[in-house]
Amino acid sequence: GDIDILAINSLCTKYLIQEENNYLNTIKTTFEIAWHEINLGQDIMEDYIRFCHTRGDISYQYFESLNKKFRERFLNFICSLNLPEEISLQSAYKMFSENLSRAEMLTYVYVFNVTNWAVEVDFLLGTGDQAQWNARVPGISGTSLTILMHYLMVPEQTKLAIYTELYSHMMPILQDKTVWILMVLLTIFDQEGVAKIKQLRESFLTILTRYLEENTKSCVSLAR
Repeated sequence: GDIDILAINSLCTKYLIQEENNYLNTIKTTFEIAWHEINLGQDIMEDYIRFCHTRGDISYQYFESLNKKFRERFLNFICSLNLPEEISLQSAYKMFSENLSRAEMLTYVYVFNVTNWAVEVDFLLGTGDQAQWNARVPGISGTSLTILMHYLMVPEQTKLAIYTELYSHMMPILQDKTVWILMVLLTIFDQEGVAKIKQLRESFLTILTRYLEENTKSCVSLAR
């Protein structure tokens, strides 16, 4: 009999979508493990708990230490994904050195969009940090990074510029951690002239586009 091309195409499409969903689940699981196995550390946690208790000033160095930990976590995440061997160490180094600091800023975009400090604490704290947080003096409530930044010891003009930038990225879709993780991958895997990196970026973009289409029930067009 005649080969049913439409049926074969439909089966292929379903298979590819299933493969994408499996890969997305792997990405999400890998992220959670890689992100939380690196702790912010005792010093950052002590400063955070002290701030929650006293609302004292926060030094710029505190955020520099935080940012360093975020970069470490992103690096851990990417390396845990088992990058293809076709990406040379030189290309990977260039990609990380150019893009990790951009990805680090997305952490602030995510927590700025999360409206609950408890969710924020769960997101930011490593496994060991959680133990330190749980051992705090009873009655000390958590505080969001947004409030913490009010007490940052930098000129008011700098603070205003930071808030303006973060407010411009306030949108419900960025409360979805899956969207955020894929945005992180798109930000890191962004390098001209390396075919394998471009190919990976396009696959992440396809997964994100399909995820948005399924979850917003409307066709979302993303700029490449």
